[in-house]
Amino acid sequence: MTASTRTATSQRRARAARRLALLAATAAFVAACAKVAGIDDLTIGECKGGVCVAEGGSETSIIDPAETSAPPPDSSVPFDGAALPCPSAHGPTMVRVGTTANNFCIDSSEVTVSQYTQFVTAKAGDAGGQPPECAWNTTYTAASGGTDNIPIAGVDWCDARAYCAWAGKRLCGKHAGGKFVGKVGVDDLSDFNTHEWLLACSNLGQLRYPYGGIQQPTACNTGENDAGKTLDVKSKPGCNGGFSGVYDMVGNLWEWFDGPCLPPDAGTDAAVTDGGPAKEECFVKGGAFLNAGINLDCRVDGRGASRDRRGQEIGFRCCSD
Repeated sequence: MTASTRTATSQRRARAARRLALLAATAAFVAACAKVAGIDDLTIGECKGGVCVAEGGSETSIIDPAETSAPPPDSSVPFDGAALPCPSAHGPTMVRVGTTANNFCIDSSEVTVSQYTQFVTAKAGDAGGQPPECAWNTTYTAASGGTDNIPIAGVDWCDARAYCAWAGKRLCGKHAGGKFVGKVGVDDLSDFNTHEWLLACSNLGQLRYPYGGIQQPTACNTGENDAGKTLDVKSKPGCNGGFSGVYDMVGNLWEWFDGPCLPPDAGTDAAVTDGGPAKEECFVKGGAFLNAGINLDCRVDGRGASRDRRGQEIGFRCCSD
């Protein structure tokens, strides 16, 4: 074996070890997977997201493979003949998504290190003004860093919420009847008509993956790419959709959203059970760079990330009206 071959082998083993460690960390909190009605629960003759259930239960695609990377071409949702502007002062540019009757704005990417650093600098150590469930949170400083254009990681649920409020936005939640109506409830987790994050990723349930109905393993920064790390936002052009101009809704990082945070099922671990709002288990969406598999699509939910978790596999994006 040559020196170069030994070096390459050593590097592959090191990457594999890092991935195993990260997978173990993720497995510690990802405890559930939600299914989207209308995508998974199909009957013969009913098709959504390019997938039909044929006899025998197997899935076949009705989408032209050449079109699977082509999300709907116009991301501007008309309202009284014009697209309403989205907030633009801070953070990623936003894209208006939804229908004429029920639309909102969502960040075009996950919030980056540079964008989050601007928030921390502006706050200058002031962590006041948070809601009661975040009264324990005394700092917004992230536990992870990196180059300017990678998505920020190492922020907890309260950090993400505070950033979105500072940016004139909010954590993505539930939108119905043309307005924001609060948190996504447990019963709303599979509702692609009202769950803002899910609506945007699936184009109202029409797409199983943000880019189409058929999995393209290398389209997004998921485990199939073996990158072993987050990549610059929008650097995977195939990971575009469910509305044009929205990137990385699968892969790169799991994403916090404004959804149910439930008391942990900790058994006899009283310290965790009695941890209060900080230890409530919140849901995350989208999967991370270390996750792989055909089911890593718009439907997947991870539960078990405590509200105070500052994991290197979790980031966020914001929404607004």
